[in-house]
Amino acid sequence: GVLGAGKGANPRPKGEVDVDEHNAAMRTGFAARTRPKVGQAKRRVAKSRATGQGGPSEEKTDWKETEFATKFKEMFAPGSNKKIVYGVFQQDVDTNDVPEEEERTRRIEKATKELTNIDQDERGRRMKVGQVGLASTVVLAAALLVTGAPYYWRAAIYFPLSLSLGFIDSGRTGL
Repeated sequence: GVLGAGKGANPRPKGEVDVDEHNAAMRTGFAARTRPKVGQAKRRVAKSRATGQGGPSEEKTDWKETEFATKFKEMFAPGSNKKIVYGVFQQDVDTNDVPEEEERTRRIEKATKELTNIDQDERGRRMKVGQVGLASTVVLAAALLVTGAPYYWRAAIYFPLSLSLGFIDSGRTGL
């Protein structure tokens, strides 16, 4: 059915989503009743009652061509002479540090063989960030236990702990 529709509303056929309604619901924090299947190349769109647009025969573009994907491509455009440092920041690449074609080919082959996409320097940086974060999380957890903090404050260490372990794993695996 339509988001917010009460009893007796006509339910949408399974798998169909009103994209405008779904996007509005995601922006406001209210999830739509049905979601498109992940990886579904094309999906049918139910007619929006609010806008009158759409219809069962209309098809939307590939899910990879979303607003998020477009923005991501702009931020991390190939050939923009930028590299990622510490997992989230961008830094200009010094063109003098770019290896010759033969060395680049060798590195690509090695990365393909090892199934990695992060160089050793970045792996070291991520490992360092993860270790500092993990140590900080342990200190925070100990302080919360010693002070007798309520359970919800102690449970909040889940977030820095997860982030720290994620950086450590990224540094270890090269992904």
